[in-house]
Amino acid sequence: MIMQHECMQRRLKLLDLFIIILLKSQKTPTTHREQLVPLTLLIPKPHIRKAKEPKIMGNKSKSKAQNATDTSKQKKKTVKSSSSGKKPSHNQNSIQEPNELTDRHFTLAERMQRIKEYPPDDSQDGPRHDNDERKISNIKIIPTPSEITSSRPPFLPSDASNAASHFLPKGWKRQLDIQFRLSREDMLSDLRDGLNNFIRALDKPPPKDQASLTPLGKRMTDKELATVCQNVNVYESVGFNGLKQVPHRGIGAEMSFRQPGMRTENTYANRREFWMNSKKRLMEQQLVCFLWRAGEEEKEPDIIISQTPFNIVFGVITHRDLQKLSAHSNLAYLTIQFRPFDYIKILEGAPKGNSSENFMIESPSAYFEAFKPILEALKQSPPSTMPFGLHLAQENIVGASANGGVVRPPSYATNFQFDLSVVCRGNSLQLDVRDADSRTNAINGLRKFSDLDDSQAKAVVETLSREVALIQGPPGTGKTKIGIDLVRILLHNHEKGRLGPILCICVTNHALDQFLEHLLDKGVKGIVRVGSQSKTERLDELNLTELKMKQDRPYEVRLAIRELDNEFNEMATKALRIVDAWRHGNLPWRLLGPFLKKRCPKQFVNLDHSTCPIQFPPQTNEYRNPYIHWICGDDIKEKQAEIQGKKKGRDIQKTNRFAALPGEGSSSKGKAKKSWASSVTTDIPTTNRPLAELDFNPNVWHMSLSERKRLVESWKPTVMKSMQRELPGLLQKCDRLLDNLQDKRSGTTLDVFRNSSIIGMTTNGAAKYRDLLRKVGPKVIVCEEAGEVLESHILTALSPHTEHLIMIGDHLQLRPQVNTYRLRTDSGMKYQLDKSLFERLVTATESAALPMSTLDTQRRMRPEIAELIRMTLYPSLIDGGTTGAYPPMAGVMKNLFFMDHHNPQNARNAQEQSFSNEFELKMVKAFAEYIVRNGYDQPGDVAVLTPYLGQLAKLQRTLSDTFNLSIDERDKEQLDQAKAQRGGTGEKDKESSEKIYNNSKALQKQKSPLTLRTIDNFQGEEAKIVIISLVRNIEKDDRRGQIGFLKSENRTNVLLSRAQHGMILFGNAEVMERGSPMWANIVKKLREDGRLGPKLPIVCQKHSQTKNDVDTPENLKEVAPEGGCTVMCNEKMQCGHICPLKCHPHDPKHATIYCLEPCRRYHHACGHPCPKKCGESCGKCEVIVEPITLDCGHQLATPKCWQAQDPSKVSCSIMVERKLLTCEHNLSMKCSADINTVRCTQRCNMPLPCGHKCQRNCFECQDYNLENPTVGERIERINHRVCTSSCDKIRSCGHPCSVKCHPQKVCPQCQPCATNDALGNMETLTLGN
Repeated sequence: MIMQHECMQRRLKLLDLFIIILLKSQKTPTTHREQLVPLTLLIPKPHIRKAKEPKIMGNKSKSKAQNATDTSKQKKKTVKSSSSGKKPSHNQNSIQEPNELTDRHFTLAERMQRIKEYPPDDSQDGPRHDNDERKISNIKIIPTPSEITSSRPPFLPSDASNAASHFLPKGWKRQLDIQFRLSREDMLSDLRDGLNNFIRALDKPPPKDQASLTPLGKRMTDKELATVCQNVNVYESVGFNGLKQVPHRGIGAEMSFRQPGMRTENTYANRREFWMNSKKRLMEQQLVCFLWRAGEEEKEPDIIISQTPFNIVFGVITHRDLQKLSAHSNLAYLTIQFRPFDYIKILEGAPKGNSSENFMIESPSAYFEAFKPILEALKQSPPSTMPFGLHLAQENIVGASANGGVVRPPSYATNFQFDLSVVCRGNSLQLDVRDADSRTNAINGLRKFSDLDDSQAKAVVETLSREVALIQGPPGTGKTKIGIDLVRILLHNHEKGRLGPILCICVTNHALDQFLEHLLDKGVKGIVRVGSQSKTERLDELNLTELKMKQDRPYEVRLAIRELDNEFNEMATKALRIVDAWRHGNLPWRLLGPFLKKRCPKQFVNLDHSTCPIQFPPQTNEYRNPYIHWICGDDIKEKQAEIQGKKKGRDIQKTNRFAALPGEGSSSKGKAKKSWASSVTTDIPTTNRPLAELDFNPNVWHMSLSERKRLVESWKPTVMKSMQRELPGLLQKCDRLLDNLQDKRSGTTLDVFRNSSIIGMTTNGAAKYRDLLRKVGPKVIVCEEAGEVLESHILTALSPHTEHLIMIGDHLQLRPQVNTYRLRTDSGMKYQLDKSLFERLVTATESAALPMSTLDTQRRMRPEIAELIRMTLYPSLIDGGTTGAYPPMAGVMKNLFFMDHHNPQNARNAQEQSFSNEFELKMVKAFAEYIVRNGYDQPGDVAVLTPYLGQLAKLQRTLSDTFNLSIDERDKEQLDQAKAQRGGTGEKDKESSEKIYNNSKALQKQKSPLTLRTIDNFQGEEAKIVIISLVRNIEKDDRRGQIGFLKSENRTNVLLSRAQHGMILFGNAEVMERGSPMWANIVKKLREDGRLGPKLPIVCQKHSQTKNDVDTPENLKEVAPEGGCTVMCNEKMQCGHICPLKCHPHDPKHATIYCLEPCRRYHHACGHPCPKKCGESCGKCEVIVEPITLDCGHQLATPKCWQAQDPSKVSCSIMVERKLLTCEHNLSMKCSADINTVRCTQRCNMPLPCGHKCQRNCFECQDYNLENPTVGERIERINHRVCTSSCDKIRSCGHPCSVKCHPQKVCPQCQPCATNDALGNMETLTLGN
């Protein structure tokens, strides 16, 4: 099956190429080439069948179109498989017998037609699945089973100019539709592919000696399992353990699953470490898919695998408790929330079969919580209320013409003039955005009075004059500074424009923290930081949670919250009881009572507590329903006890728990309640009548226990159905109550927002708080690093109140992150989901493109480094005045150099999913040590960058011995995740972790600082010297080599633009040159300028004539052991000795060099020479002198010189005996000891009331008698603790009592005597027998 699938993939890839060539040759119009998705996506999954609606929702009649579709399918079904020869017992098609046509049954032309059909599919095959809708508002965000297993590709529109025509006209509705469908596909793609790969692998015939489904380790080879787990994590033996209420998250199901495999011993500590490092594994709010064994009575399961029916259920993790994940050696536990009707599927399947046949699948690459708020916001955004439709959605607005490169001013800015003095050092400067002359004067004024350069001044004025403003900032041009100055200007004019809070959004928490910190540095007040992922302590007190705690809720709101909370708890308790009753097969009287009242009223009367003829007393202070007594047979047990009591002559009335209580009135029917003894015969019911005689028999209390159980079993199906009907309704009501609670609680958040001047949050947070932000109504939105933000994230932040959108970024640097490769621009396909709104507006056709302000003066890189990006990306980039004055890179002959080598990269395997290069590891370490010795030893001086996480992990282990590493939190998280993904902590990882951990803070301070990052997490930062490990090189099996995602111009741009003074690259120039046009131009330029070669040219700072070309780390250490050259230093150190080291550029004053020569110094006080090494401190004089007499009168026979100089400072160590002040004892102590502080360690020996003497230490009894004794005061020891001595009383037998002292108690039996008596009795018995 797998091999056939791979063959089909290869054939379809060839067909893809053929189609593209054919269409190009025929010059097919764009509209016919709109959706050239790979045909490999159309490979059928023959085991899929369409999902059905839950039974409880009722079956609706099919439409005519659907009936026609079904008829068409039946006519066209031609492919059947008979491999198994058997069919399931529930009359369901097996996995080898598809019940619908797949794409392989169509011609090529038909297949292409199916690809471009709009949803819902109007072809004769009907919709793709039950979630295929034209309106995105009708599409469920969580997929349905038939959707996730559909063999037909989803409808994926695009924004590209040469993409397919959309069924919607240009405008906001179309734009929201495109972003929703592509974003949702990005969320589901890996999960769908992984799930279907898993199903295909699982659908193999099991071994003859095994059951139909067994654990994965027995079903699949390691290679098959690795293929399945490329995109997903699979967990086995999933079980349902009932419902659980999670605070503020509602109700969820507690699910158990088998612990994932680990490479280390399965101990609690290792499991805890594994789950702590696996931060991206089973995260809270992650979407998971369950492949759940269906009940045998299920007529239409979602899927059939190896003759076994399965349902597919989706849920969201609501609670991830580290303790519950780690505590059990075999099972881990999570709380997961499902859709209300899906709980019925789980309850029906939970008791069936083996739990090893249940699986849980997640896609860690797509975090559901990162997508959900965005998708919800896109669904709920009314197109008619979205702003800037003319510019952002090319909307055809009546009376509006094409923008023609002109963007009108913000609406709020048309009634006043901006005061720009806040950035002009107090100089007065006004700006009227409606007047061209005023704008020109403002630009000139900013150039004159502020610290802005020409392009920055122009960008500030143009941004304030456009309602949609774009600012492009190439590397080092001051994008962040422009953003800060714009915010300061807007806040300064806050009251004039009635702006309300300014919304500042960034795609990452790291970028947001940096932006808000810069605002704090400028004295900005009223900042609110939304989100708990901030790593900056300065922002802690500005966090939304902290500010909310200072707010008081009104009494009415608190009362409403309390009432909603009580109602929610009541509904939740009902739901939990229903599920508990279902799992244990119990029928709750709350549901059984109404059923009996309608079906057989007489049975109801005899079992309901208000009408039952028998009185039941309270039990354990809780009322127990008569039905519980009846089904448990308590009355029969009481009768048995009553009969036995009669035989023994007991008073029956005293023992009968079921007698009528004294003082009780009559029942509801006027009859006095009887005791069990007076209402039945003396015989206990033992009948075994058929159900037909019991069904409507009112005499339920005269039935035997077996009859009662038989009757209850007949009631179960009907009552269970009523439980099925009630449970989803309760859960839905709980969800609504939880939403209402959150709305009530959000009132304080709204107050905090309204009272702030800056609201800072990530784009995902803006989507989460979308409803509240709409109530606040920010008029201005500032987006930092807009080139890294997905378009959908910015669209969801817009509201009808938005009048000014400012986007600052660079579309030529890193693009937004997209999980699915075919949705990226680099894939060559037309979806381009990773094209930001910033990039789309800038690169649109001339008529649709918006004007952009470009910053053109860079102040970071020296000119030769800046030339690499100037010649390829930024032809207008200007070097700032200071960049040309940078000092040359110390120790290297070239400030920019590419060391070309042909050492192969490490091949990826199951343990290492990322690339690495051992040679570059060693070379980077050697060169980093060399460059630090040349004076770059301060924080921020040196940064090591690499594109691959595998190389980063090895660099961390390699460099941690020598350097104090600074690693970004995002990189740390990925490293921990990669370690956990490998299956725990191996021996190498343990050694590395211990090595890194053992580097104490004191030791790290002695090491030189070094920044270590991946390229993607270093955008926006810089360093004086940047060392780059490109990693990619030739392989043993592939001598050409590939460069992977390094062919991305955006990533290459970031890589080459971080260095200020110098940059050294290690890699294979030929591989890089062949990998992309941009690298070809760069390599050509470096080669022409003599900055590329197989050997790195270095030069000694002190001996400039000493130059070397090094090509190995060993060679570098050999020619420059101390960072200079091999010439001896031969300079005098501060001590006067000649430096013993070879040439070392660092520490030219020899302040830290340790001198090994004998010390030449003399002690000033005595004149003795110092016997230590020169590099050591002389300290005190240790020379032995003549004996001296101490102040105490004792003589010191061999004093050291420093002791003889001042005998009063010498402590006498001669032992003397002294009488203590606090007791009567004498104690031996050092002569220098202070008698006032000495504690008596002799035994107390004071007489106790029992006659023994106290055996405790004297100081213990002193403390017991006086808590705060006065120094030198005698302490009377009157009170003592319990005696610790043995009793030692002589018994009558002559033996002493060996038990601990027991005053006023008789001594226990003598153990020796008891033993002798027992032996004697045994001997007597033996002899007697």
